[in-house]
Amino acid sequence: MKQELPLCPKAGVAPGDEITHYTRGHRFNWRGFASLGSGFAFLVMVVSGVVLYVAPRGRVANWTEWSVLGLDKEQWSDLHMAAAVLFLAVVVLHIIFNWRVLVNYVCSRPARPRARLRELAAAGILTVMVAAGTISELPPFSAVEKVNTTIKDYWEKRTADRVTRAPSTWVQEANLPSFAAWAGVSFADMMSAFEEAGYPVKDPTMSINEFARHHGVSSEILFALARSRATHTADQIQAPERSRGGGGGGRQLSDQ
Repeated sequence: MKQELPLCPKAGVAPGDEITHYTRGHRFNWRGFASLGSGFAFLVMVVSGVVLYVAPRGRVANWTEWSVLGLDKEQWSDLHMAAAVLFLAVVVLHIIFNWRVLVNYVCSRPARPRARLRELAAAGILTVMVAAGTISELPPFSAVEKVNTTIKDYWEKRTADRVTRAPSTWVQEANLPSFAAWAGVSFADMMSAFEEAGYPVKDPTMSINEFARHHGVSSEILFALARSRATHTADQIQAPERSRGGGGGGRQLSDQ
């Protein structure tokens, strides 16, 4: 039979000292599971949150195949959201199994008329201050967003310094024929360049990002291949014109 936990423990007994009967046996300890689960979920949230904080903007990350520990930005974002859902679930379990213990931190009685009320008020005020300061973009809370913007601008500049700058998101999400038009090359020529490089096109409706992930290559490299084919085609078209122009000039010189 489960031993009931009093709302407020007796004097000299710490809130965590009341142990129900089932925790002494060999049955699965849901209270321990909730505590450990919330800790692990929080750890994953912290790690994924730090990675997303220093990650470049989406179009730059997709364009350059940016990744950390083998996971791209989209995968880190999915992991962060999944960890948040898991954290919420185990925290709810933690509150359910430790409800009476949590109440003891704020309950009042004659021997302790203001038990934990100052701590509760301080924690609440601090949370409201951080939320309000962040929304209002007031210092020092705005510094977090400014540092994040500085880091993302750094990634942006690194991409801008290259020959192929990351395009807008809609270009990367457009299908392959639309991407070929944006790159200034016919779809047939781009498809030929991709196949020669070992990236055959089987589904033209795929976006360039999907196509790049499918073949394990960055969109930036695919764009360089497309542009190289466009430049080669342009040179082939201009070569006969230059030849004809040069031949005419030679005849004019010989006539003179």
